[in-house]
Amino acid sequence: MKKSKILVFVLVILSLFLSSCKQEEVQVEEEELIEIELEKIEDSTADSQEGKVGKEVDEEYRSLLSGTKVSKELSEQAVVGVMLDNHPNARWQAGLREAEIVYEIRVEGDFTRYLAFYQVTEPDTIGPIRSTRTPFVTKVLEYDAILAHYGASPAGYDDIRSLGVSSLDGMAIGQPLYYRNGYVGKEAPHNAYSSMEEIRKYSESYGFENKLEDSIFEFYKEPTSPMGQDMPAFTIPIRYGNSTAYVYQEDEGIYYRYKDGSLHLDENDGEPLEVTNIIVQYANGITVDSVGRVNLDDEGEGEGLFFSQGKMAKISWKKENRLSPTYFFDDKGQPLKLNIGQTFIQVVDEHVEIIED
Repeated sequence: MKKSKILVFVLVILSLFLSSCKQEEVQVEEEELIEIELEKIEDSTADSQEGKVGKEVDEEYRSLLSGTKVSKELSEQAVVGVMLDNHPNARWQAGLREAEIVYEIRVEGDFTRYLAFYQVTEPDTIGPIRSTRTPFVTKVLEYDAILAHYGASPAGYDDIRSLGVSSLDGMAIGQPLYYRNGYVGKEAPHNAYSSMEEIRKYSESYGFENKLEDSIFEFYKEPTSPMGQDMPAFTIPIRYGNSTAYVYQEDEGIYYRYKDGSLHLDENDGEPLEVTNIIVQYANGITVDSVGRVNLDDEGEGEGLFFSQGKMAKISWKKENRLSPTYFFDDKGQPLKLNIGQTFIQVVDEHVEIIED
């Protein structure tokens, strides 16, 4: 039997959740894609980041997002950020298991979405894809990434235009880049899908020249525990409209992720997400309009927590301006080092405190 250490995110459910989601969906529902039936994909995703990333690998070349050894060609690919739906009717997501860095950020009231970044992995199916918001545009800028999304808030569109974001918008492009997946049993607007192959094809045809020059993170070559404390069981009350939990698998050195008490699976292969690093970044959400849309107070300096190898450590972060990356530091002020693999970054309000169980 595997030994387990449990990291639980307990989230407060507010009535604003459903009403805000409904208002937000209006724009997406204005344009419908033709529903098509897809042949079921039986091939499962690779068992690890190492197995998904190319034929010829060299110690010299690594993914800038996950630290995985890859070929030179893959190491030079542009980063792609994909907006993924987190509504209960959208679960489970396809291709999230292959994402290298994933942000979960509040978008309206207590409702969150994912921004999944890919550099060297190539999911055949990704979705459901949804609209973007100002905080996610900021994160895309940090990674000089191409943004794949299906619509945006008014402020999000303003940011995309004014900041020159390389945008692939499903509201403007449609098929074959984006399609309504008639196989997964989900209704619009929770069933818009794509593939990394199509995203890269369209990026090339649009002449995008995005290239992340340097990694935001450093990586250990071998699994390393942060200099922190053991915390076998603890609770974090996060202002989300759903529950998020991480359960440490000591034999494998990774965390399983749970949503609303259910093991978080990838729709493509039915396998659980395997998270290596978890960063909790404290940055207050600010409601900016009557719909309840949220921006982040994420410039300047702040604090956070880092979880890996079953341990927790205090960290800090710094972001000079909107166009600059967010850098994370350990408790000695040195750049935060990650273990090789998938990283989830949970952005939460500053008042959130760890409660040890």
